[in-house]
Amino acid sequence: MKTNPPIAAALAFASAAALSAAVADRPPNIVLIQCDDLGWDDLALHGNPWVQTPNLDKLGRQSVRFNDFTVNPTCAPTRAATLTGRHFLRTGVSHVHGGKDFLHLSERTLAQHLGAAGYATGAWGKWHLGITTGYLPWDRGFDEAYVADLYRHRNTSGLFNGTRVAHAKWADEVIVDYAIDFISRNRERPFFAYLPTLTPHSRHDAPDEWIQFYQAQGLSLELARVWAMVSKLDQEVGRLLRELESLELLDQTIVIFKSDNGPAIDASTLSDHDRALRKVSNRRGWKGDLFENGVRSPLFIMYRGTLTPRVIDLPIDVVDLAPTLLQMAGAHTLPDTPPFDGRSFLPLMASQEPFKRSEAIFNYAHRGWLTSGPPYSMDGIPGEYLPIPAHMRKAMPFDQQVLSIRNENYKLVLNGTFSDDPSLEHIELFDLTVDPEETTNIAQLNPELSLTLLGDLRSWWASIVNEPHAFAAPIFQLTTGTNSIPARAPATVKGDVFNSVIDLKGWNAKGDAAGFNFNLDVASEASISLHWRQEMPGDTQWSLVVPETHERLIFNGEGPVQMSLPSGRFKIIISLVDTPETAQIPYLQSIAIDIPTKGK
Repeated sequence: MKTNPPIAAALAFASAAALSAAVADRPPNIVLIQCDDLGWDDLALHGNPWVQTPNLDKLGRQSVRFNDFTVNPTCAPTRAATLTGRHFLRTGVSHVHGGKDFLHLSERTLAQHLGAAGYATGAWGKWHLGITTGYLPWDRGFDEAYVADLYRHRNTSGLFNGTRVAHAKWADEVIVDYAIDFISRNRERPFFAYLPTLTPHSRHDAPDEWIQFYQAQGLSLELARVWAMVSKLDQEVGRLLRELESLELLDQTIVIFKSDNGPAIDASTLSDHDRALRKVSNRRGWKGDLFENGVRSPLFIMYRGTLTPRVIDLPIDVVDLAPTLLQMAGAHTLPDTPPFDGRSFLPLMASQEPFKRSEAIFNYAHRGWLTSGPPYSMDGIPGEYLPIPAHMRKAMPFDQQVLSIRNENYKLVLNGTFSDDPSLEHIELFDLTVDPEETTNIAQLNPELSLTLLGDLRSWWASIVNEPHAFAAPIFQLTTGTNSIPARAPATVKGDVFNSVIDLKGWNAKGDAAGFNFNLDVASEASISLHWRQEMPGDTQWSLVVPETHERLIFNGEGPVQMSLPSGRFKIIISLVDTPETAQIPYLQSIAIDIPTKGK
């Protein structure tokens, strides 16, 4: 096990002795608020002259505030890194849809670590790390959770501990309602409350009074909606903090505020003028980019009366947050399986010793999200969500990836600018101390440094593609009852078939196929049905094959059909056997597998 120094001995807090005694008697509560597509510039505290965020500004001023906090360029990757302390690619998460957003079942979350230490744990809002049995928050260490439907801000609905619920309120209100109720019920023990809000991710929607407030300042309707969402969130964060105060818990609670990536470019809704207004700091890029506006997030950590508020300019990575919070919770020995990529930065917050990580900050983006490329569509670029079988992962060419490496002063970006020819290697090097807007590429002026950083980046990439779960497709856990499997998450495809944000598409010819990975504890007879986006045309023939048992069934493409499923790991392959030449095959939406109560 990795041993960390006792907190009171290692840190010079405002009251180190009080902290040591408090941790010994009762570890601090932890409230982690994570926004969705909130940019660095979306807060008044960061110089935005338009937006009203008084509660968040106050929180920032009462916090240790980080000016150089790096997250990942899109949603699910940052969520995986936040909750595990590991680089997201190691965890099986590599993108935001198409089955690439399932946190591998071998990963341990903050909730699991803290729950083992006696914490009550709850999560409410956007989960985005898997939507089937085994992957949901109540399977990953949270005692209770609300998984909100995406992206329904008004009259939110979703699953609460697996039961469908609906609310006639704004999503941010409901998330805070759940959190306050949880905190009130668990006030006598340490708790971890995780609030991943949906704000301000599109589709933009907010209370009329806030929209009208921003329109009265001369802003467009769409930009008014964005910042109205931020102001509504600000109100709800204020309500949560006041409730902690009224329960006399605020001084016992670590409050963290952050985002998951930079602001979305929202090219279909925001004008160039709107985006220019939103980019107060003029940093380069947007969500999906490895440039600073895509990966720099606010980070406030308030522990009132214990952490002295101050501003820190040294670079911190999102993987550092989990080990830091675990140490703040009194975990003097941190788990080393799976190993953290991050390191606790408590000494940095205490100003007692310099913070030096053993590795640079590494980041990865998918070409389909480069905002300097083609207009974003629901399918991104061709092949964006295609599964990558195990035999192909180690052969993924380094020079075609979108990667970055960052040390204290310098950042090298590989292929950060879109090219129609992915074989072209494009390197940009920036000195962020003098060029935070990343306007001047100094790679040619610093060939030795560029080659060194590129070599380190290449070595890191080689280690990633050798990780057993990197880019792996999910393994769906089957249980008794009805299992609804998203068709957009196959392990293999054949022919023209491709997975997209929503469906499995491209069923155009005989032999087109897709395979899905499953796990079942006890062998069983099962009833299997396919659900399509539209009605299936007549006279089509399909097959279901389980290679492990050599069982093959021919059916009409809908079902239900009865099939014997083995125990343990296995695959089901869906194939188009025959279709009329003029038939238009709809998109496959989901697979329903009914397992009887008693196995065979």
